[in-house]
Amino acid sequence: MLEAFKNQYWTRLISMEDFRPGEQERYELGPDVAAEAEDMHRLDLDEMPAWAPLFDPQRFQEEHQQPLLKDWNLEQAELLDLANEVVEIRAAINRKAELNLHVDDIFRGDALALEEPAPVGFQREDDKRSRRGLKHSTAARHP
Repeated sequence: MLEAFKNQYWTRLISMEDFRPGEQERYELGPDVAAEAEDMHRLDLDEMPAWAPLFDPQRFQEEHQQPLLKDWNLEQAELLDLANEVVEIRAAINRKAELNLHVDDIFRGDALALEEPAPVGFQREDDKRSRRGLKHSTAARHP
């Protein structure tokens, strides 16, 4: 065991009153660990006091009942309202994707980037450099 801690040192526990920067002694770690392990093996378990855990899971469950799923179920009207809200959000995302706003255009304040796309068959000069003809999804993209 001592070989495992060869060339490892520590200062031992020092009280704040006895702390002197630069004057600390170094002690080999191996002998101190071996002494503690030996002390643990010398303990008489029959003479040890009963161990009381700090956390009792059974008592905790009695004091804190599990939440019931039925208490959190939404009514059909609430589900329909949330579904309509999601549809509106997705439509707004799709509109933004169709406009194909470029980060550079937004920071430049380019008015063309904020306009609606040109009608089919017409192409603005700006559209030649864009990806306006590509399909867009509502999936998150990295710039």
